[in-house]
Amino acid sequence: MQITLLLPEIALSIMVLVLFATSLGKFKASTLNLTALALSAIALFAAVAGCCEQGVLFFDTYRVDLLSQIFKIITTLGLFLVISSSSGLRGISENLKAEYYMFLTIG
Repeated sequence: MQITLLLPEIALSIMVLVLFATSLGKFKASTLNLTALALSAIALFAAVAGCCEQGVLFFDTYRVDLLSQIFKIITTLGLFLVISSSSGLRGISENLKAEYYMFLTIG
């Protein structure tokens, strides 16, 4: 199995787990924003790193080709841009910002 085919999904799953763990504690909004921004940059780098990879996984049930890799790059770039532009969120209370970033990542 080629791990580079699943690298963007693994990075986003780790991002969700880290953001879930931060939602259990009390962190500043700036710390949460920097954490989410750094993790989304890592996910974007993982998507770009696996751009030209192609293959099938799980007994030909999961196919990775150039089109799917381009969509992974577009969605992770969109996630990075949304997180980078949402540093001064006024409509979300301080105790819900970790969940906001987590649900952005899941969606």
